[in-house]
Order: sequence, then C-alpha cells, then structure tokens
Amino acid sequence: MGSLPPPKPPGPRKIIPFPGTMANDPPKGEADELEDDAEPWDPDAEVDAAKAHLARAYVNRGARFVHGDWRRALEEFDLALEVDPACAAAWYQRGIALRWDDEEALTAYRNALEIDPSFADAYLARGSHHADFERYGRALADLNRAVQLRPETIEYRTRAEVLGALGRHQEAYDDLTRAARRTSDPRRELFERVQVLRRMGDEAATEVELLRLIDAYPDSDAFRRELAFLRLRTGDFADAWKIADEIIARERDADEFAFTLRADAAIRGGRLDHAIADLSRAIELSPVSQIVALRASVHELAGRFDDALADLDRVLVDASLAVEYRLRRARLLQARGDRASLVTAFGDIAICIGREPNIACHYAERARVLAKLRRFAAARAAIARATAFFRRRESQRYAMRIGHVLLARHAEAGLDLRLPKPLTREDCRDIRRSLTLR
Repeated sequence: MGSLPPPKPPGPRKIIPFPGTMANDPPKGEADELEDDAEPWDPDAEVDAAKAHLARAYVNRGARFVHGDWRRALEEFDLALEVDPACAAAWYQRGIALRWDDEEALTAYRNALEIDPSFADAYLARGSHHADFERYGRALADLNRAVQLRPETIEYRTRAEVLGALGRHQEAYDDLTRAARRTSDPRRELFERVQVLRRMGDEAATEVELLRLIDAYPDSDAFRRELAFLRLRTGDFADAWKIADEIIARERDADEFAFTLRADAAIRGGRLDHAIADLSRAIELSPVSQIVALRASVHELAGRFDDALADLDRVLVDASLAVEYRLRRARLLQARGDRASLVTAFGDIAICIGREPNIACHYAERARVLAKLRRFAAARAAIARATAFFRRRESQRYAMRIGHVLLARHAEAGLDLRLPKPLTREDCRDIRRSLTLR
C-alpha cells in the first residue's frame, strides 16, 4: 500500500483592504468630496416606493376580475388600499367594480380624483357612471374635463353619447368625427355617426353617408344592414328585401339577424310565407324567444292561429311569467271561442294580473273573457276595476270599447241595459253606471 503524498504548504494569506487603501481608490480628500455630492439615502422614501409598487401589483391583479368576479376584484383593491391608501388607481378600479352601487362608486371616484386631480380615466368613468343613472348634466361636466386632459377616441365617443341623450345631435356628430380621426379603425365611430343623423331625422344625409361608407368598407355588412333599415323606414320594402338578400348571399354563414332583417322586409311587403321561412331559419340558428314570438305574430297575420299558439306555447316554456306573451296567447285563445280555450285564456290573464296588478287592460281582458263565458256579474266587477285604473283619454276609449262588448253580451242575455250609439267619450259615465246594474 503506497504512502499518501505530503500536504501542500499553505499559500499566502489574502488580505481584503478597506476602502481607500487600494491602488485604484481615489485619494482620501477626493473621496470625501464624492460622498458630499451623493444624495443622502432616505429609507422612508424607499419604503413608500415599495408600498406604491406593491399596491399597483394588487390593482393589476384585481383589474383582471373587475368585469367578472367583482368580489375577488374588490378584495385585491382593498389590499392595495391597505398598503397604500393614496393609490388613486385602486380607488378608480374600486369605483368600476361597484358601478351598480351608485353611492359607493361615486365615493371611490371622488377619492381617486382628490388624490390625482389629473386622472383622466377617473373623470371618464365617473361621467359614464352619471350617464348610466341619467344624470346627463353631471356626466357632461366630467366628460368635458376628461376630453381636456386626454382628447382621444374613447373620450370623444363617450361624450357624444351623452350629447345625443341631451338632444344636442350636431355636437354629438362633431365629437364622433373627432373620435374617428383618432383611431386606425373608425368603423364604430362612423356607424354611430350614422345613428346620430338618423335621430336628427335627416334621411337624405343618412342615405348619402351610408352609401359612402359602403363604398369605403365593402367587406363590412353593418352599413348595408343600416341601409336596409333606412329603406324599411322610408317604405321601400322591396329594396330593403333586396339588400338583406345580398347580405345573406355574401355571408357564408349568415347569422339570425340577417334572416330576421329579410323577414322584416317580407312582412312589411306582405310576403308572409317568405317571412315565415326566414324566421324559421333564424330560429334554427338562434332559438331565442323574441324571434319565435315574431313568427307567432306572422302566423297570426296569415290566419294560422294553431301555429301561432304553438309558437307562443314554446315561448312560454322559457318565459313562463312574460306578461306580453301571456296576453297574446289569451287573445288568440279567445278567438277560438270554445270553453276550454276560454278557461286557459282566463288563467293566462290571471297570471298577468298577478304580475302587474295595477294595469287596466288586464282587467279589461278578464272582463271580455268572463263575458264570453257568460259570467256577467264577474265581468261587471272586472270592467269596473279596469275603468278605475284608466286615466288617459285613449285609455278611456279602450275601456268604453270593452264596455260596449259587455253591454252587447248583457243584451243577448236579456238584461235591459241601454247601449248608447254611437259610443262617445261623453258616454263613459253612463256605461259605468250601466255596469253597476245587476
């Protein structure tokens, strides 16, 4: 067995010199001058900067949930404010998360603007919030400030919406023009500008604008659809149908809105079979209640009452408490006239009254059904309840029309009730008095 090699002798000891003792260090006097020129270290400022950075991190994480899990977003914003109560971004985002709570949202926006009076996003958000609650004067004041601080597309577009709500359409049009100039894709702003022209009632200018936009953006069908709606409003149903047909032909996968648009043109042009076919196609693509209810109306216009009732039954599966559809089905069932249909109609009207107990026409419809069921005492009570709710002149006329029907039914039953002819507004008091007879 061989012997181990002898250990190596230790090397020279390494000495770490203090500053100022190395060859490349400046002389002592010069080093003192450099230390005097350096900014003093402020630990409080570093802590404040670290807090601001951490608070911003919480804000950024909460912003991902602000339009979805708003409770999670609020937790993040509260953490940010615990770290840095002067974080304007946290207060701003908190206002957005609490947009459904008017008082809390306004408090958050106010705090953000007290911390940072030049916070354009906070002015924009608070202006939009005021507009949502129809406080258009306050909204406009905030949005004017937002435009002053940051004259960009979203500020001009949002202010245009408020100006439109105030009826200041020309100013809204001008703001949308400014907004369109500040974006690379101005189609949204140009489309909204067309809407402003429509609200101004200038059909000729609207048509010129739409034709120009169709030439400028041939691949976009939004302007073609708006032109079709313009043709519907002006009564050119054939051209509206033609434009809608072109949209469907251009699109490989036309959506339900295209077929509904063509159906609308067909309805107004009296082409009910075409309308039903297009609505059926739209329902295949998107079986929403509104389209099914529209097809029910077309079936009713075409005299296909059984198909109309089938569609309304389908609608009421998804919207069992929808008063409008209940009333429509009740009226269609009354047209059948058999007792089973009338009893079902009475049930539909009872649901409507349960949902809206202070609507006069519901009691008038109940009275009409009861009269057809020959339950005249109950019909008298229903029409009395209906006339008690009517206040406006046209409502009184509707009540008198229902009263006219009831009086005729009473006459058929042999009751001696005078039926004034012709029926006028002045006869309303006499009808009410007649309905109090046994």
